Amino acid sequence: MLDHENITRKVMIQKHIHPISPVFKFTDKDTRFIYEIRWDGAGISSSGNLLLFEVEMSPLKEEHIRHHLINLVIMQSNYLDEIERLIWITDDACSLSYSIKRSLPFLRRIIKIATPPQNICNLDGNVLERI
Repeated sequence: MLDHENITRKVMIQKHIHPISPVFKFTDKDTRFIYEIRWDGAGISSSGNLLLFEVEMSPLKEEHIRHHLINLVIMQSNYLDEIERLIWITDDACSLSYSIKRSLPFLRRIIKIATPPQNICNLDGNVLERI
């Protein structure tokens, strides 16, 4: 069984995406609190924007998917237009889509900004759904 980073690396190579560190740190200037977000992969698109990759294998847990969406919101509030897309890679597109579609409207109402587009892909990186 391939680990999440290897699955992501394979898809990024196939799509000719330049990889960068998937770890992002945000520091609160007042408290010096550091919040670290770690994705399974990150890269730069042909247009120079950030692509984030996350692999989710069944059985999926909706709370875990929601955690990633909250991290996306935190990043969106710091990077704004620089995030081009979140690319989910999964063996259970139906459950993942359901979890995202249940949580995303709620988060969008709270933050009052658009979240980046998201693709749900199979393990070979083929797009199955765009959100």
